[in-house]
Amino acid sequence: MKHFLSLLLLGTMLSQSVAQNLIPNGSFEEFESCPDNFRQLDRALHWTGANTGSPELFHACGFTDDFVAPYDGDGMAGLILHADYNNSVEYLQAMLMDTLQKGKSYCFSYQIRASRKTPILINKIGAHFSKKKLATPNWEPFYLRPTVFEDEIVENRDNWQKITTQFTAKGGERFFTFGNFFEQHFLKERLVQRPQMAWYSYYYVDDFQLYPFEGDCNAYGRTAEPLSQTHPEKTLSVFFEVDSFRLLPAVQTQIDDYFQTHVILKTQLIMVKGYTDNDASVTYNEALSEKRVQSVNDYLRTIGYANTRLNWFGEEQPRNKNTNAIEKSINRRVDIFIEP
Repeated sequence: MKHFLSLLLLGTMLSQSVAQNLIPNGSFEEFESCPDNFRQLDRALHWTGANTGSPELFHACGFTDDFVAPYDGDGMAGLILHADYNNSVEYLQAMLMDTLQKGKSYCFSYQIRASRKTPILINKIGAHFSKKKLATPNWEPFYLRPTVFEDEIVENRDNWQKITTQFTAKGGERFFTFGNFFEQHFLKERLVQRPQMAWYSYYYVDDFQLYPFEGDCNAYGRTAEPLSQTHPEKTLSVFFEVDSFRLLPAVQTQIDDYFQTHVILKTQLIMVKGYTDNDASVTYNEALSEKRVQSVNDYLRTIGYANTRLNWFGEEQPRNKNTNAIEKSINRRVDIFIEP
């Protein structure tokens, strides 16, 4: 009986390992510190650049994009995949959770969309799986044949597009590098708008996944929901320090930038909703979330927006399970939503 239970447990462990995403932090949710500006990919756990280019980490805890919300959760990355100025191409790199096995097939997928500001759209965006890190002390491209790449131009600028492919490992690959590995004359380019300063291609990426092939690569991952349901375009989340309802100057600037960027009438209804982590009692957290809402509401009035509706939920409706400091920092927030 004990032998049977041991085999059953081993089988369960093996099935769980098969289902594990081999790309750590594939949705850029986990971070060492919250990003507050451009060029801070290194703040995301497990992610680095491969050259001296510095891709962006966008996260709801601090540095966000005014026009694009992450496909999944609160984080995403952005990078230059083609540029006419000094070949300034950027890469994302991560160490895999396990070494790839020789002759074994794998399913690789990710979500991607082009920036609305980018002048040029390109094809051949792809990934290289290698035994060793790709690294150079200069801001220069890697001209090598990637393991997988998308032959069609990735041209979606309004919604996320899922790219899925299958490949067979050579064996021993432990590192994953994402970007553009082709010289310009190999690329298809599509000019979508005249550049103000430079010719470049900038893309957002999210939800990287890598699984052993088990019959259908499309069986992995999630189905995209309409952007209007998952991340309303006129929603802003602002975050608070532990056990505090003080609106920091950086948060005030964030609110100012948000209302200056979006066309919001003084008569439009503004929903203000407050939350906390699960530290302290339910009663205490409910009162704390109310104070956070009031802080935001007071500031909105100082900048001329008084048509507000306030709600607070304490530790209810968290974005995650509150199991660590990072998750708790994301739950200490107030959401500002502009009714259409």
